[in-house]
Amino acid sequence: MELIKAHRITFASLLVIAGSIALAVFIVGTSSIIHDLLHPSYGWLGLLIGAQIVAYAGYALAYRSLFGLRFRRAAQHTLYGFSPLVALGGFSYDARTSDSRYKVVALGVVEYLLLTPATWLAALAALVWQLHVPSGLALPWVIAFPIGAVGAFAILKWRLRFGPRAGLLVDAFYKDCMSLGLKRWLEVLAGIGIYWAGQIAALYGALRLFDAPIGLAALILAFTSGYILTQRSSPASFSGLIVILLILMLHLVGVHNGAAFLATYSFLVVSLLLPIGYLAATHRKITPA
Repeated sequence: MELIKAHRITFASLLVIAGSIALAVFIVGTSSIIHDLLHPSYGWLGLLIGAQIVAYAGYALAYRSLFGLRFRRAAQHTLYGFSPLVALGGFSYDARTSDSRYKVVALGVVEYLLLTPATWLAALAALVWQLHVPSGLALPWVIAFPIGAVGAFAILKWRLRFGPRAGLLVDAFYKDCMSLGLKRWLEVLAGIGIYWAGQIAALYGALRLFDAPIGLAALILAFTSGYILTQRSSPASFSGLIVILLILMLHLVGVHNGAAFLATYSFLVVSLLLPIGYLAATHRKITPA
């Protein structure tokens, strides 16, 4: 029964991806895609694959430190959560297997805790040095991040003033997180930092694979703006809507449509095949830790 359910989930994930491909082809046009597809720079394939492996290793490091697992076990949970076998996203899987729901929430918070400041700096650099980035894309990040940071600090600072139920929930979350200690939190932050650096480098490799040079600030802004939900939090591992949005964001920062389409789906294919390949090679059934 579990095997049948897994096959159904995989089929649904592939259906979502196929639908997003059809929509993207309709938007981009086949002629542009075919031209770029026939002239790849294969030397960048190593960066695409290698950076994605490093990204998953970094996430496994963070997972190990946060949930107190051995690295191999953490890698299994990490890659299963990133695979299309999890219909509702990796965080739903984490919630089922973790002994603390607060740690699952903390994992999601840490993802944005590192990605959003980097995006704010990229947006600020784009505006100050007038880089090839639309101000309509950079300016909201410059304005919204400080407001969000102040708001988050205020929630933690005055958490017990938000009413008995909400205040106690936030307080319990804060205390559970603080109980990990500084060393483990530094390991979590380092792991997530490696993960995001690897992901962005992998997308850069995918873009260069199809001869689409891009600046660092533009790359970070397009990447983050395309990730309304992060890869682990989105249903079916990678929502088709997010793929479409990432293609549009890349186009906004100057990547032509054909290369944006091919790079995004190359990034998607590698990000899905690596966890599937690992799980198939190890022949391991994931069970609650």
